[in-house]
Amino acid sequence: MTNPDFILLARSMGVHAIRCHNADELPAKMKEFLEYDGTRPVLMECLVDKEEHVFPMVGPFCSIFRFAALMVGELQVAAGKALHEQLLHPSLTAIPAKAKPKA
Repeated sequence: MTNPDFILLARSMGVHAIRCHNADELPAKMKEFLEYDGTRPVLMECLVDKEEHVFPMVGPFCSIFRFAALMVGELQVAAGKALHEQLLHPSLTAIPAKAKPKA
């Protein structure tokens, strides 16, 4: 099965569409997506290598709602470890967390 061209499909319906081809383009494409003026709906398609780990990984026949329920159970077992720490892509683990503001 081949996916349709989501960019052409979105544009045919009047949607502003952005395609990101690789990780090098991602910062600029995310900036464009987040700063879009909102005059039309916006779609961003990120092309990902078939073998790349994409988080959160939702298994076949598993709805995102079931996945979320399973994650809640895992979070309870993880003794308070944050969801983003459990699902963080390995290439991002070296990025230091932002300091928490003092109350």
